[in-house]
Amino acid sequence: EDRRRGGRVRSDRGRLHSHQESPRSPHHSNFLEQVASMPELQSLVKTYFSRHSIERYKLTQLQFLVAKPGSEHQIWHRDNVAPGLTLLIALEDVGGNGPTELLTGSHLTGDSLLDGSNGVLLGCLNKGDAILYDSRVIHRGRGYCNGTSSDFRKNDALYHEDRPVLVIRWDALATPPPGAGIIVTNWIAWLGSFQTFILEMKDSFQKAKNNFKK
Repeated sequence: EDRRRGGRVRSDRGRLHSHQESPRSPHHSNFLEQVASMPELQSLVKTYFSRHSIERYKLTQLQFLVAKPGSEHQIWHRDNVAPGLTLLIALEDVGGNGPTELLTGSHLTGDSLLDGSNGVLLGCLNKGDAILYDSRVIHRGRGYCNGTSSDFRKNDALYHEDRPVLVIRWDALATPPPGAGIIVTNWIAWLGSFQTFILEMKDSFQKAKNNFKK
């Protein structure tokens, strides 16, 4: 972890996290201006917290997240175990170069995470598009394909360049992120892996069934 131009930079699994939460950070004011210029977004955030009976909330994260070619999968995780919102804005097209993978419905409690009844949403975005999701949703950044990946396109410049996104988060004042210790964090990581294993098995079984019919 170091500091570059006043912003806190952290490296993790081939990704650079440039935090801009501090007013001294070089892009802090630009982030705030961007958020202020989107009244519809402000309204969505206000409505979300109101529906969860939360009156006091704030911006808790402002960062550039840059995936490098060859970066690894993140572990499955939640941004917060309590209600909150995460916004990802694509600064370049996002496809095989490390999209966010989300387990739909995983912010809700119940047994569905153990029976594979939830689905997987792959956040492929065009430049300028965004995803807004509940911070309790189990998700991960997928690895940015490298030269050994089956979907690597050697002639496609997209797959040789950094993949930057903006990350903006809101949390309740009473429940700052992440709200979980190492045990819960490991449990969530296992739960995400188990869920995707079940989904992959179901998909393989369905393909085999379809091939048998042919």
